[in-house]
Amino acid sequence: QSVRHGRSAFGSLDMEGWLLLGEAGKRLLPIPGHGIRDVYAEIDYQLGAYTIPTRNVQVLEDMYGTDAIDRAFQAYYSEWKFRHPGPEDLRRVFESSLQTDLSWLFDQAIHQPFSRDISIRSVRMRGDSLNVSICQKGTTGLPFRIRQLDGETVLSSHWSPGFTGRDTTLLLAPEGSVDLLSVRDGLIPDLRQINDLYRPFSNWHRPKLLGLGFGGGVTRAQTIRHYLLPVVGYNVYDGFQAGLALHNQGIYYQPSGYFLSGLYGFRSGQLGYTGALYRDIYLKEGPSLVRLGLKARSASYFTLLDDLRLRYHRFNPYVEWQTRAEIRRGETHWKAGLYGWLNGRETIRFGDTGPAGVDDALDWDRIIAFRSTVTRRDVLLPWMIHLDVEYQPYRDALSISQAYLKTGLEARIAFPYMAKRYIRMRSYLGGFPYNTRREAGNVSNPSTRGSLALSFQGLNDYRFEETFIGRSEQTGTSSRQILLREGGFKTALGSAFGAGQSNNLIASVNLVGELPLPNWLPVQIYTDLGYWSDRTFLGRDKTFADQVWWDLGL
Repeated sequence: QSVRHGRSAFGSLDMEGWLLLGEAGKRLLPIPGHGIRDVYAEIDYQLGAYTIPTRNVQVLEDMYGTDAIDRAFQAYYSEWKFRHPGPEDLRRVFESSLQTDLSWLFDQAIHQPFSRDISIRSVRMRGDSLNVSICQKGTTGLPFRIRQLDGETVLSSHWSPGFTGRDTTLLLAPEGSVDLLSVRDGLIPDLRQINDLYRPFSNWHRPKLLGLGFGGGVTRAQTIRHYLLPVVGYNVYDGFQAGLALHNQGIYYQPSGYFLSGLYGFRSGQLGYTGALYRDIYLKEGPSLVRLGLKARSASYFTLLDDLRLRYHRFNPYVEWQTRAEIRRGETHWKAGLYGWLNGRETIRFGDTGPAGVDDALDWDRIIAFRSTVTRRDVLLPWMIHLDVEYQPYRDALSISQAYLKTGLEARIAFPYMAKRYIRMRSYLGGFPYNTRREAGNVSNPSTRGSLALSFQGLNDYRFEETFIGRSEQTGTSSRQILLREGGFKTALGSAFGAGQSNNLIASVNLVGELPLPNWLPVQIYTDLGYWSDRTFLGRDKTFADQVWWDLGL
């Protein structure tokens, strides 16, 4: 451990600190695997009851001294021994004893994981003082400690009140040579540690732009890390795939990041790619976080006669905004976003005797959507509501202009019937306020796009948003893959006669029961009930009962 990496003189994080930092990032991220849990878990209790309060007390002790904190606790004990105090009583006694306002602690920091992103932007010498410009992003302005170091020797240590935005701190230059300024303290984790250090009299105060590693890891304080990672994949059309990925994603959250990979398909002999870029922006007012991002992917999606393969290229720019999640139970989290898709699809060129090859020109789809999700984390009744509004103009097979406006409303709720076991209910209602192909004779194809489905399969993923092993398959194991989207049925219905698909409206209810079995045996019982409105020519004579379907299984 060396001062060069900014770890020795001001403390590195312990395991609890890394855990806290990881949870702080999860409550900011909208990506799968790092989002808001729908239940109040053990980790939330650990952080909310033990980790965050004790670290806040450590901050108070560092700020005001051990003797002052001892006096505050003695006063609290003397006043409330053998009685039942509340949080407001602790606050009143501490503020009175320390003679300071602790709003930052009791109103903000105590209820959420530390998610500070603080940086030293510039340092200027003014006489015998240092004028230090500090930037603290986010909605919570936590106090911070700034230290002046000479090698591993701490020359001065100063706590500054918290703020959000940018401010200037004036430090008296101590005796001796100031080699390094630090705003890291080892108590409050920082989301982006590479800008916590500053060498005021050196050209090396800014982070190094390249530090190449393998796999993933922890970003060092003075280095922006990049990682190489071997990746593999498989789909029916490209076969087994292998390649390399370049990314900057470490163990904990990064305010900006990227992931770029190339995959060679040994069956198709073609190179596919996957990419993702994002940048998070913290706001003072309104939603606490805005994310700007772009996703891209290319792979094969159809095969004809084993030697004619069609590929797609998907480009998905988006902007998302969300509230910051907290530790407390019963918290409601909101996220919304605008999403666009520019998807290019290869198509078959036909000759006089049939398929003649792949058309040189791509068929481009342009889609725009608004999505909003409200999630309630709770032990007894966790729930989620999701709204989706989508518009797509396009031309059909005869080059006639078509368009649709599609809306979908999804709700989920879970009912506990024993410890860690839930009965989960999902409902969905989707329809087309506007659709020029509402009564078309076909569904889910280039001439009639955006069709709703009781059973969501690869053929319904016209946005190329999800990952399917056999996206266009009609038979075999790969054709059985389904996702819990739209109608949520667990039975793969396929594309024959447009069964279970509608250009007008669908509605469904899905029930899943978690059986009281060991955790290593995740068996669940399910049932689905759905209605699909068939407005095609062949479906005009269908009764209501003909359009109500159900399934049941394990």
